[in-house]
Amino acid sequence: MTDSKTDKASDSLEAEAKKKSGESEERSMCRHGFHDWMPIEDQPADDAGKPVSMLKCTRCGKEKLDTAE
Repeated sequence: MTDSKTDKASDSLEAEAKKKSGESEERSMCRHGFHDWMPIEDQPADDAGKPVSMLKCTRCGKEKLDTAE
């Protein structure tokens, strides 16, 4: 009877580990430079007259400015 309780506990630990690995997999992509950029704010132009967009990664939240050339 204790075997079924142990099996349930190990199953829940395995499920939790799988969930965590999925989250870390997405963030590891960002750590290796593969961000998922999404525009959040458009600005008309910078000082040189080039269009500028504010981008944010949907996975890690990092922000960057993108200038169109």
